[in-house]
Amino acid sequence: MRTGKTGFVSSSSLQKKTYEEATEFGEAKSLIMQSISMDAKAARPLGGFPEATLRFRCGSAGAPDPGSAAGSSQGTVDKYSQLEQLKRLLDSGALTQEEFDPEKAKVLGQ
Repeated sequence: MRTGKTGFVSSSSLQKKTYEEATEFGEAKSLIMQSISMDAKAARPLGGFPEATLRFRCGSAGAPDPGSAAGSSQGTVDKYSQLEQLKRLLDSGALTQEEFDPEKAKVLGQ
């Protein structure tokens, strides 16, 4: 979770920074960050600073979710959830189209 220090920070920039930090965390442990959800709150009057919260998990590439019985379809589900998350980040302005395209290619294995 990241919170802006002033009301002049955009929630989309906080989303982007949070996503980058989670990705770096996973890479440092040789794991892949898989986002679960991203929530953001814009600045509010009278001191409500903007916030961004990312829920994620880290796993090895191609490893099924331990709680899942459908190990073979899990990779496909993860791809779709990752693509959905990338699209939400693009739509919110946290990612630019130039940042989105290579990330999409990574998810699709291109």
